[in-house]
Parts: sequence; structure tokens; C-alpha cells
Amino acid sequence: MSKPYADLANGWQASFDPMPYICVEMTLKRPYAEAGRPLVGIDVVKQRILDRVPLGDLIGKSVELTLRSGRQTGLCPFHDEKSPSFTLYDTHYHCFGCQAHGDAIDFVRKSKGLGFIEALRFLGESYQIDVSELDQADKSYGEAKKLSVLYQVMAAAAKIFQDQLHSEQGGKAREYLAARGFSPEQMKEYGFGLAFDRPDGLIKALRVQGYQDADIQAVSLCSKTRRGLMDFFIHRIMIPIHDRHGRVIAFGGRTLGDDPAKYKNSREHVLFHKGRTLFGIHQASAAIRKNRRALLVEGYMDALVLWSHGIQEVVACMGTALGSEQLKILEQMTPKLYLLFDGDQAGRTANLRTVQQGFEVPKLEIKVGLLPDKEDPDSFLRHNDVNALEDLLSNGKDLLNHAIEQKLRSAHGLDIPHLIEKELVPWIRQAKTLLHKSFLINKLSELSGVEATVIQNMVLQKKPPPPPSPKPPEPEAQEKLVYPSRLEIELLGHMYFSRPDEIILEGLNDWLKNQLTWHPVWQELARDFIVCLLGGQKPAELPLTAWSLASHQEVLNLLERLVQKRAFFDVSEGQSRNELILRVKKAIHSHQLKDILNHLKEELAKLESSGQNPAEQAHLLREIIKTNQKLRKPASNLAQPLGEKTDI
Repeated sequence: MSKPYADLANGWQASFDPMPYICVEMTLKRPYAEAGRPLVGIDVVKQRILDRVPLGDLIGKSVELTLRSGRQTGLCPFHDEKSPSFTLYDTHYHCFGCQAHGDAIDFVRKSKGLGFIEALRFLGESYQIDVSELDQADKSYGEAKKLSVLYQVMAAAAKIFQDQLHSEQGGKAREYLAARGFSPEQMKEYGFGLAFDRPDGLIKALRVQGYQDADIQAVSLCSKTRRGLMDFFIHRIMIPIHDRHGRVIAFGGRTLGDDPAKYKNSREHVLFHKGRTLFGIHQASAAIRKNRRALLVEGYMDALVLWSHGIQEVVACMGTALGSEQLKILEQMTPKLYLLFDGDQAGRTANLRTVQQGFEVPKLEIKVGLLPDKEDPDSFLRHNDVNALEDLLSNGKDLLNHAIEQKLRSAHGLDIPHLIEKELVPWIRQAKTLLHKSFLINKLSELSGVEATVIQNMVLQKKPPPPPSPKPPEPEAQEKLVYPSRLEIELLGHMYFSRPDEIILEGLNDWLKNQLTWHPVWQELARDFIVCLLGGQKPAELPLTAWSLASHQEVLNLLERLVQKRAFFDVSEGQSRNELILRVKKAIHSHQLKDILNHLKEELAKLESSGQNPAEQAHLLREIIKTNQKLRKPASNLAQPLGEKTDI
């Protein structure tokens, strides 16, 4: 029996620090977590509720609160008094008269006479908090044991990485971290580690500790290859990613070699869901509550740099667009969120999708702090002090204003009315209430100069009803987003890695629209690349999460694939990017002609076998000859720009 399973067999009191036990059957006997042990089962529900329930809002529903000396106070609901002695603190209340003391759960239990589990259910329902663990009392011991082992594997891997960083092999990695401004004490505090530079270093180290290959693979620490299992992270500086309760659930790795994928995150698995995770939330939560604000940055290295400068209320996304679940986590902790992004990236990062999700967290005020062009948090703080960053945040723009302004500014030479009609108006239509629609219409009118009544008429325009049908239509399967062909991906890749001066952009969007029959999502992604290039930026310099279409998993997968294959799109000496694109264009055109030729031949074969319609047969034969001639025709127009009207 492996070590983790042997320990579990000895009962729930066995200690394999720092990993918890997940069996709900166990935690029913001990609803409060033991000191120093990460929370699990019902304890997770309790901590989740305490993290998300605003104490002032809960108590304010039954107690009239006033602000005195920076604290909310009121008349104690548990004894009669004439002057207020009932005082609220960040995480608890205390009455200086009757000595009543407790947290949100205690308050509900005392004021409503509920039991512990009943109080958890009441608060979960009142504040839309997931308490599904309470319904899992019948969860099998085997499942609970399995999850417990997976948490142990992650903790063991984190320790192995940390030991590797502080060994002789970690010298180069420590030098890099020191150059980024991290002291030796901070390297340990933040849990920095180092992945082995051989393909099976971590696997072997975990096997020595008794962990099974299946468990190591289940948490994305290794991958299955033809030669067997191989470490998922190789020769990278490792950053542990924790859940809200301090358990390691994933890793991020920064390459120390020449891997084109500079940063790499764990794949999603049973413990780790990117859309529900905020890097640093465990470490930053106390500072967020205390300072009543949160800063959201692009990546975990940005967050770590800010922490190292004493700014603790910082979290980061996990390489995906900011989601509603992440916003709801922050809404429960603070009234204000700042999106802190590089100056040349903010236009894409603060996208309309984020604004739309912002309406789902009305208590959260979201502002955008713009760093100067070509600056990131690290470089900004190297050239300025923390006070300069505070000044920048104090001048932050409202997210809605910023997003619309950036959309209008990014239009450049494109038609702004077209942008309003095709992108902004459909976005406004998605607003859930008439009040939100009216607010957005007036805001867009104010920023664009288009009359509000004109925008309103466009928003309220109704489509004609579908024709009557004798029976209700069958439900259609959800449309699947089909990937572009290999050549179309190659074309997108050259656009993605191009500099603005490398290709001729005039007429490119029209050519793509008229010549390629692909899904509108890919058409829109190509158009976004063109808009970015027209704005003087290289698309590849923007983070993957900056693209509004990255909310489509298929689009995000394609962008990640392009980054992984970056070397394929390098331009050799003596070549030009425009020439490479023209060659791809010619190949696409040839494939299209071959498809047409095959179709014509099939149609001709059908007519010949039936012996019918000689005139149509003759017509098809002529078309086949013409198509063959086009295929054999030399590409004399290769030197012509993509946007010009050519045979292709």
C-alpha cells in the first residue's frame, strides 16, 4: 500500500501535513477546523460563507448601524440598552455590554435560533453561495480519500520544487528572481520553486514518496507520451497557485530556456478551474478587506512584483478573460476593483464582455488604471515609487467609459457607424434590464456623438417573426465552432505575428470576407488582428486574454497553439512577411480550385452515367477545362499585395 493510502487507513487523526481530509462523514464530527490544518468538507462551506458574506450588510438588516470612530456600531440585538455598545469589526462583532461575540454564522444562529448546518444553508441561500458540500454526506469514502491524496500530491510537488530552487541547481533561477527584485526571504515567502531540467525529475521524486503515477497525472504534473510519462513542467521557475483556503491546486511556470511559451499554467483538472480561480486570492484577501479595494493585474509575476513592493491587495487572472465567478468572489470582499494593465494593452483587456459581467456585480465599482505606454507594473515601479502608482489609480477611469472609448478609438480608419451597428448595438441588446439598456445608450451617445434616439431605434429594432409552422421545429443542436483549415490557420498566424509595417493592410478584410467561407468567429478574429495592426500594434504582443473572442474556448485554444508554434512563423532572411502571406493565399486558392474541380467531375459523372442532358454535360466539361487551366496557370500575381483585385 502506498504511503498516502496507508496513512489514510489509520483514521482521520493521522497527520500528513499540510494536506487535509475531504470526507464529509469525518467533518460532520468536527465542523470547526483544527488550528493549522487547511479546511475541508463542511469547514470549506463555513470558510466560503465567512469570506463572502459582508458582515455589515447581514447585521444591518436587523440592526440600525451608524459609523463611530471608523467602526459601525448599533444597539445590541441580544440585550436591552439605550446607548450603542454593539460594534462591528472586519470579521466579527462584539458587544461591550453583554459580551456577545461571534462571526456571521454565530449571528444567524443566535438571532434566528438555527443550528449550525441550518445557519450555513440560510446564509448560502441569502447570498447565492454554493453550499453543495452539505448535500454530499453520502459521498463515498473512496472519492473523499482520492481527493485528499490529490491535494497531498500538489503539496508534495510544491515542496520538491522549492527544495530544487534552493539547491545548487537553482543558482540561475535565483539570480533571475533577484534581478526581478525578489529577496531571498520573498522567494521563500511566495513559494517560488524550480522544475527539473530533465523530463522525469518530478515523477521520480514523487514516486519515491509513495505517490502513484495515475494521481500525478490527474493533477497535470505529468503528460503521457509514446515513451511513457514526462514532467509537464521542465526547466521553469515555478509559482504555486492556491485556492481560497491556502491549498496548492496548480502551478505556473516561467521558462528559463528558449521555449517560445514563456509562461505555462497547469491544465485544468478536478482541483483547478481557471475561470473560478484568482491567483493570490488566499494571500491577498486580508489586505483586500482591510483596504477595501482589489487590484487585478495581467499575470502572476505582476502580482508578485507588486507584493514585493508592499502592495498586498493584488490578484491576477489565470490566463483567461475575467469571468463573472471571479468578479463575484471579489464583490464579496471589497466595494472597489482596479484593473491595472499595461498602457498598450488596456484597450483589449477592458473589453465589452467584462463590462457586461460587471452588471452582475452591481456592488463592485470597477475602474481601469492605465500604465504609461510600454510599461508594466515591474518597469513602472523601477522608474517610479509606490506614491506614483497610487496617483495613477486615483485617476483611473470607469470601466464602462474606458471600454467604449477604446472601442471607438480602435476603429481608426474603419467606419465608426459600422462599429456601432455591428458590435456596440448588439452588445447593448444583451443588457438584461431596460434600465441598463437606457444607461448604455446614453453613455454611447455621449462618447460617440451619435444621437441617443438613433442608437435607441437601432437597439429596439425588431426582427420579423418566423413564418408559421404546422408543428414546432425540432430543437437544433448547438452549433459547433469548426476549426479553420491548416492553411487558414497559417494565414491567421502570419497576421498574428506580423508587425504593422510588414504586410499591406488595405483591402485585406474585404479579401478575407469574400474569399474564405469560414465561421463568423474566425472572420471577427482576423478583423481584430487587422484593427490591432492598423492601430500600430503587433497582435502577438497583447496577452491572450486581451482578445474579446478569447471567451470562446476554441479561439483561446487556437491562440495558444499559435504561441506554441511561434518558430514556424519566423521570417527568414531574404523573405518578407507579405510574400509568405501571398504564398499561403495562393495555396488556399489552389485548394479551392481543386474542390471546385472535384465537384464538377462528380456532376459530370452523374450525367454521363444517366445519359441525360448532353448540353449540360458539354457545359460541365468546358468548366472542368477552364478550372484545370487556372490550376496550371503560374502565379504571376504573387508580387501583388493581398488587398488588390487579382485572379486570387
